[in-house]
Amino acid sequence: PIGEELYKMLLEQRKAEGFVIQFKGKPIKDIRTAIRNACEDAHIPYGRNARNGVTFHDLRHTFNTMMRKAGVDRTVTMTITGHSTEEMNRHYDTVDTEDMRLAIRQYENMLQNRSVH
Repeated sequence: PIGEELYKMLLEQRKAEGFVIQFKGKPIKDIRTAIRNACEDAHIPYGRNARNGVTFHDLRHTFNTMMRKAGVDRTVTMTITGHSTEEMNRHYDTVDTEDMRLAIRQYENMLQNRSVH
């Protein structure tokens, strides 16, 4: 499934251009090639062999991580992504610096509330 707002945007794009996904005004035939070209244009490393290289597969990590941050139940995310095991879901869920900062703030809040009572 996709969100309602994204769906509307994609429909508008198709009506205006005749196709949904494009690069430099032309329809994309291979998403990996399009991402590689876009990364090159933006001077971002591309590919698994490049240090900090971006790949199409990185979108799975981003999706899983953002679903967790949005508070979506893990089983729902797993159903959407097709992951059948918790282990695979955890593999794609990336804990970042902001997650750790939030965790410390939550911990500090708990300690402060605990000492008040």
